[in-house]
Amino acid sequence: MCGREHECSGLAAGELYLATEWTKIPHPDKVETGGEDAFFATPQAVGIADGVGGWAKQGIDAGEVSRALMASADALAAASPGEVDALSLLRKAWQRVEATQVVGSTTAVLASLVGGRLHTANLGDSGFVVSEAAPLHSPSLSTILLGNQSTGASAHSTARHCVPVAA
Repeated sequence: MCGREHECSGLAAGELYLATEWTKIPHPDKVETGGEDAFFATPQAVGIADGVGGWAKQGIDAGEVSRALMASADALAAASPGEVDALSLLRKAWQRVEATQVVGSTTAVLASLVGGRLHTANLGDSGFVVSEAAPLHSPSLSTILLGNQSTGASAHSTARHCVPVAA
């Protein structure tokens, strides 16, 4: 399953794509806001963001930044003809979020297929695993977050990996 089956129908025979499945179950105390996590998936790019729950203590929806970031990344990926680099996508999506002046912080993991290689961008204490290849897990040694106001870093602090893939 590619996340959005209708988008997969336009792929050429043998073309690589990201197959994704997800389930989002917010904590019972966070159901009303939809939780703090957000994601997007296209056949060529996928991302997950985890809003920082500490903002709730200040009356701020901790998931607003993660939802805005993933919505921006989704829109940018959908509008980009061809391949899109995960780090570039994260940076451009974050620029859009910064322009809205939404308050909060988030971690993020994005992956994209570029020229037969899996490109990833990992920011914060989230991580990923590549299966059917040499396992690659990339948690940051310290928590770095994208955020506005009193905490946060730029998308330039992101860990980046590139893994060859084959059809």
